Amino acid sequence: MTRAASPARQAGFSLIEIMISIVIVGIVLAVGLPSFQGFLQNAQIRNAAESLLTGLTQARSEAIRRNRPVEAVLTETAPLPANISTITASTTGRNWVVRVVQSSGTYTDADFIMGKSFQDGAPNVTLAAGASSIRFSCVGRPTPTLAANVLFDFTNPNGNRPLRIVVTPGGIIRLCDPALPTTNPQAC
Repeated sequence: MTRAASPARQAGFSLIEIMISIVIVGIVLAVGLPSFQGFLQNAQIRNAAESLLTGLTQARSEAIRRNRPVEAVLTETAPLPANISTITASTTGRNWVVRVVQSSGTYTDADFIMGKSFQDGAPNVTLAAGASSIRFSCVGRPTPTLAANVLFDFTNPNGNRPLRIVVTPGGIIRLCDPALPTTNPQAC
């Protein structure tokens, strides 16, 4: 018995299969893109808040280590050692600098400890700062003593998760979420 020749099998996809795949990919992107954009905006808020948290923590640590007053300053000036003598404190600053405090008010490159801009990775993040600078004494407490907590609120018009840094009169620095209920340990 001889077998009838079978038709040659064609490899590849039909036009209908390709169109269905494109439609499915389009639906997945349409559903997932807004969530992904929210995720990116919230990540920018977190990056900016953690950047300033690093600066405040470093200022407190350096004050204790050096046994001298050290301050963290928000500024619009580029955070470079060469600019340390011309830094102007600003509650709307997109940069921060940590420097050794000079009672004369005259600063040199040697007073610069570190600095950073949080604008680079977070262009849409806004900061509402309760102070333009915080000075820490050699025991790690804000000086002059704060009358109340100083708040630094980070938001983004497209993000849904604001973050806050709280500096207490005792020198405790904490990152928290003001949108969470107070029963949550991450809440403010």
